[in-house]
Amino acid sequence: MVPFAGPKGTVVGLDSDPIHARRLPGCAEFVLGTLGTAPLADASFDVVLALDVLEHLDEDLSGLHEAAE
Repeated sequence: MVPFAGPKGTVVGLDSDPIHARRLPGCAEFVLGTLGTAPLADASFDVVLALDVLEHLDEDLSGLHEAAE
């Protein structure tokens, strides 16, 4: 994803398991948390990409709402 962000863009990974931070390239940031508890400001992202996420949420519509904020 980093190449798509461009030279001034930033990629932020969000996961509830810190072990996944090791998979991110050096120019990406990592935030530990969930869609509902992440310390991220509303409207601070241009794009949200949630791959293999919704099927793991108990409340998938709630998760989509959080991602849209």
